Amino acid sequence: MKIAFVGASGYGNVGDDTYPILWKRFLPRLDTRFFNSNHPTTGLDSDTALVVFGGGGLMWHREGDAHFEYMSYYVDQAEKLGIPFGMISCDFQFDRAEADDESFIIDPVVEKWLPLLRRSSFIRLRSKHSVDILAGHDISASYAPDLAYLFRPVDILKSTDTITVVPAGRVSANTSEVEKDIRAAQAKWPDARLLFLNMGGPIGDDKTREFSEKYPAATTVLSDRADPVKALDIIGRSHRVLSGRYHGMVFARNCGTPCKTYAGAPYKIDVELAVIESGDAWQNVLTLRQQILNAADR
Repeated sequence: MKIAFVGASGYGNVGDDTYPILWKRFLPRLDTRFFNSNHPTTGLDSDTALVVFGGGGLMWHREGDAHFEYMSYYVDQAEKLGIPFGMISCDFQFDRAEADDESFIIDPVVEKWLPLLRRSSFIRLRSKHSVDILAGHDISASYAPDLAYLFRPVDILKSTDTITVVPAGRVSANTSEVEKDIRAAQAKWPDARLLFLNMGGPIGDDKTREFSEKYPAATTVLSDRADPVKALDIIGRSHRVLSGRYHGMVFARNCGTPCKTYAGAPYKIDVELAVIESGDAWQNVLTLRQQILNAADR
């Protein structure tokens, strides 16, 4: 059986690059195809049994509406071929109303995505807040923690030797609170190396380089040298993680590494539950398995 996954992996987006690893692990006997935020040259294969959007924050409206354009393309392809489709471990990405405001611009994004969501056969989102938003529009969706919570370290008894910063958003070289936290961590663990880890693809490298220029003695890992396995190992060896990225926080939780995020963080961090039962992320796999059974019965 052939399953097509559509997501934001394949170009150094370390957090989302975790999803193909996990889907291949959990579906070893199926033909899994991954379309990474671009149009396939020939569209979906006609013998595709199921199309899955996710995981990741795919529902947004930036970069010229590229994600909406791509998702619409795959939805149209699936419907033409009679292939069921839906979303697993997905979520919205909302911009903040103002730089220092705690609210988000929600309605324009939701309204734009409603037609696609109404056509979906299944929707499992990674935040309860987003499930509630859709319920207000009479769209049924269920919640499970992000699939990447199942990406656990093989060795959880590694020696800690690192203070790790994952740059993005408010976590920048000139953020005073981050500077303060780095100094405090270095005072507490004077022998630890300071490491800057880019988990956001090439677009995040400039922000990471700004840190490396400010702290020339530190280690810097840019996107061309990062992957989920390496990132998990670095975070697992860390005394503390200061993260501006969602999956920096998720990986830290997986490893039991103390992690700090900052006020003004993106929606996906802001709405994440303070305590996550990582095993609950298995509901994503159970949902997919049920959809595979349904597709096999067609």
